Parts: sequence; structure tokens; C-alpha cells
Amino acid sequence: MVGRSVVYIVIAAILALKAIQRNPTALWYPLVFSPFIELAYDSIVRTNIRPRFSGKMFHLSLVMFAYLLEPILFGWYGIFLGPLVMVVVQFLQVVVPQLRGEATEDGQ
Repeated sequence: MVGRSVVYIVIAAILALKAIQRNPTALWYPLVFSPFIELAYDSIVRTNIRPRFSGKMFHLSLVMFAYLLEPILFGWYGIFLGPLVMVVVQFLQVVVPQLRGEATEDGQ
């Protein structure tokens, strides 16, 4: 939860520094960017979009494996490998049977 906020703060600081160096009237952009990205964008993604996709599309144990165990097992690479494995497994379970014309687990 804190990781993205740190990135947004660094981006806003860099934008503010560049604005001060080049054109101080452009300082409004980082001042608008920070609250918007934190309050509007990030809160919508965190509270609405991510729970809907993770809760309905992916099996809970697959999400737990991807986000918690992959980084422990594979270190830094697991941060990226975990979600990728999760998407590939979901693709193989849902999309491939539909392409073959077979019924999936949920009867579609």
C-alpha cells in the first residue's frame, strides 16, 4: 500500500524541481498531480477495480501464491514472475478451453 505512494511522491518532487528550474508558473502541475493521483486514481484502483478482478476472476490461492510466495521463492524476479504466472495459469484454464470449444468450470 505504501509502495506506490512513495513512487508518486518521487514523481511529484521531480516534476516540482523541473518546474522550479524551467518555469515556476508550471508548479501548479505537480501540486494538482499529487492529490489527484493519491485520492482519486489510487483509491479507486485500490478499493474498486483490484478487488473485483482479483476476487472474481482469479482463485484466491493462486493470488496468494503469486503475490506472497513468488517473491519469497524467487526474490526480486518473483515480484514480476508471480503475477505473470498467475495470468498464464488463468489463461490456460479459461481461454484455451474456450478456444477449443470446450465448456469451462463455470459452464460457459
